[in-house]
Amino acid sequence: MRVTLQAVGTWLFAMIVVVIAGVVLLSFVINAAAGDLHARTETLRGGQPESSRTPVGAWLSARIASDVAPTDATALGERADALDHRADRMRELAAAVSVAGLVLALGTAKPENRIARAQSASSGLANTRSNGTV
Repeated sequence: MRVTLQAVGTWLFAMIVVVIAGVVLLSFVINAAAGDLHARTETLRGGQPESSRTPVGAWLSARIASDVAPTDATALGERADALDHRADRMRELAAAVSVAGLVLALGTAKPENRIARAQSASSGLANTRSNGTV
């Protein structure tokens, strides 16, 4: 079996897609925990939380913020802000990696495939040589 540049590029691109999906999923999980921590902080301060607490968010925040006292609103708020910040940076990193994956896919595609796609997208469906005469 002969390994081609296109095959290697395809496998690398597939791995990049899986990694990006995992990073984005993890960032959403961290956001759920941060949202629950924000809700707990508002409740402790006597305010009305913007969103209600969910069982999944409560479970996640209990694991992520287990070292913070459950009655310390300031520490819980700081942890929630830190988690929000980390989740945002993770999604930004995923965006940069996705651009790298697209460049990889473009660089390793067979030239004849790219040419065929470009020609088929730009060629007309009708014969335009007649200029309206039959």
